[in-house]
Parts: sequence; C-alpha cells; structure tokens
Amino acid sequence: MESNYQDEVKIQYQTLKEQKKYQEMKQLIDTELSMPYIPSEFERWLLQCREECNSLLPKIKRHIIDDENLEEFLFGSPDKQSVALEYLSERNLRKYTELIGKWFLYDYHDPYVASFLMEAIAGQGMSDTFPVKTRAGIAVFNAGTFIEPTKTEGFETVFQTLTDWFSNKEPNFLKMCVDVLVRESYLRLPNVISVEDAPLVALAVARYVYHAWGRDDEFRMFYEGMCANCWKLIQLEIQMIEKV
Repeated sequence: MESNYQDEVKIQYQTLKEQKKYQEMKQLIDTELSMPYIPSEFERWLLQCREECNSLLPKIKRHIIDDENLEEFLFGSPDKQSVALEYLSERNLRKYTELIGKWFLYDYHDPYVASFLMEAIAGQGMSDTFPVKTRAGIAVFNAGTFIEPTKTEGFETVFQTLTDWFSNKEPNFLKMCVDVLVRESYLRLPNVISVEDAPLVALAVARYVYHAWGRDDEFRMFYEGMCANCWKLIQLEIQMIEKV
C-alpha cells in the first residue's frame, strides 16, 4: 500500500521537475518529510530530493528583480512568479493594482501564487475587487471580505467530516486527507468551499487519498457502507414522519 503511495509522490516530483516548478517540488518534499512516520528508504530518497531542490532554487533567486522587470517575472514561469510574489509581498500593493489585476486574468498564472497574493492584498487592508480567472471560469476576489480558506465554515465542515470518518485509521491517512483539503481550498480561491458542497468535497478528498494509496477496493467498500447508512437514516426519518 505504501509503495503505491510512494510511487505517486515520486511521479509527482518528477513531473514538477520536468515543468521546472522547483518551489512546488520543495513544498511536496517538505510536506512528506513532516509526516509522523516515514519508511527509512523513502526518507533517504526525500532527503536527497530536498538537497536537489535547494540546489535548483537559488538559480531563480539569483535573478535581480525590481519594478522595471517585475512584469517579466510575474508573467514568467511558476518559479519566477513565486519570486515576484516575494517581491510584491514586501511592498505597498496599492501601487501595483493595475498590474495585479492584469495578472489575475492571465491564462497561465500560478493558482498557488494567486492565493498567497490574495492573502497579502487582504493583509494590507485593501478593499479592491479583482476579476480572477479560475479553473471554473471568472470569479471575483473582494479583498475587503476575504477570509482565509482554512477558516471558512465549509472548510471546517469538511475537516470535521474527514476526522469523523478516519480518526481511527492510521495517522498518515487522515493527515494526507487534510493536506489535500488545504491544497484544494487554496486552489479554489477566490471561491471557497460552501457548507452545502462540504459532503461532496469530503467524499472527493477521501476518493483521491484512497486512490493515491492504491486502495480503490477499500474506498468502494467505504462508499457502499456510507450509502447503506444514509439509506437507513432516511428510512428512520420516514418512519418518524409517518408517526407524527
């Protein structure tokens, strides 16, 4: 089971490397190294990858960024966009609203960078609104009403659902579910998970993790059991209504 999951991580790492997304490579490795239990052989591989990431990242960091070439970085590769984010986060973002607005509609803007930029804008007390191109189409980011995606009622509902389902399973399984949930919450910005969508999001997260761990049969059993329990609850509610 774990070997399948480890293979998924290695494939994801290699894909990010081919795409030259060095910052995301490092984030992936740091996440895996934070797990409470790591098989020794897999840990050695992770540590080697971390050294590789550290050697690759400075190649981007050595570039000198200033206001004159900021747009080149912001509309560049995902790693250059990360450098632009770091630069912007240290400045008064009110001076860059026109450029930021243009970038939010850029077809190839990195969604992670976009989410952290939204946090930075809201953190500076701005109240501007920006149309943002997302996976689901155009959405509106309102800095004045921004809430961190992990602090919304929808996120909390999904988190509690996953905890109820998997708190008695191995810790790594629930932790990966939460990691996937956090990632999905940020990727959705400026949209957030609604309370109404929470059950489906929780199920999608569980399906993703079961598949990543090579446990599709176990997911089917889990899903069938959950559906059976839901049907029992519906029957019970019908009986209670009929008695009224």
